[in-house]
Amino acid sequence: MYLILTGDVDMINTRTGVHALLASGALIGEEMALHGLAAAHTFRTRNFVNVLAIPTELFRRFIRKNDLFKEFSRLDENRYFLRSTWLFGQSLSHKTQNIICQEMTLQQYSDGDAITENGDGSYLYVIKNGAVNCPEGYREQGEMLLAGEYFGDAATLFGGALEQGFSAACPTSIYQVPVHIVREIPILRWKLLETYQRRTGTSG
Repeated sequence: MYLILTGDVDMINTRTGVHALLASGALIGEEMALHGLAAAHTFRTRNFVNVLAIPTELFRRFIRKNDLFKEFSRLDENRYFLRSTWLFGQSLSHKTQNIICQEMTLQQYSDGDAITENGDGSYLYVIKNGAVNCPEGYREQGEMLLAGEYFGDAATLFGGALEQGFSAACPTSIYQVPVHIVREIPILRWKLLETYQRRTGTSG
């Protein structure tokens, strides 16, 4: 595996085609090193890059010795998911991704479960797997939100409570990302505003 010291590397998901930008401080190959998985990405240098090669066994020994496997695996799984999405997968630094990964939490919903909050609009909801039914008028009739898509954008952008009427269309896993983190990242606010305006037919 490799630690990027300088330069930028494009990480291309071979299944979805989503690009993510890796910069200094990012690791390449941590999934393979931790779990022995085949690479699911293609890595391509964007400019001149210096990396530090880290022997896989040395990395695994360090993780075991410091009892970091569970937490590192959780963060790695979260980071892998973020990089596969349009919203989080591009233009976020490794440091910013790590901040989000540490704070996001995974919730499980059964078929038909309502997705509600306590009225404070504290989270942006990002679907890991499954599907979510939308409130009437939110999208075209009968259209559902699928893995990698999100909702709670209005509450994130403008405050207020999550809209009522979201429910799981099947067993569904959803990441909750605290809105206070999202609001501090300009590129995420811009993307959310862009999709919100497209969805609602508003501008300006």
